[in-house]
Amino acid sequence: MVKIVKKYVAELNVRAVTDELTGVANRREAFNQLGKQIELAERNGRSLTVSFIDLDGLKVINDNM
Repeated sequence: MVKIVKKYVAELNVRAVTDELTGVANRREAFNQLGKQIELAERNGRSLTVSFIDLDGLKVINDNM
């Protein structure tokens, strides 16, 4: 029973941070990972480049899938 619960908890954790359709990190997870990468870059004295892409009209496609 414990293994089953652990399996479902792990699955819920993945679903909580990824887009179901694309499997890409959702906004919450992206910003969480960005924060970690900023901290890592600062700790190591490195620079960090970040790009955001906004795809117009994607919501309409997503809603129809």
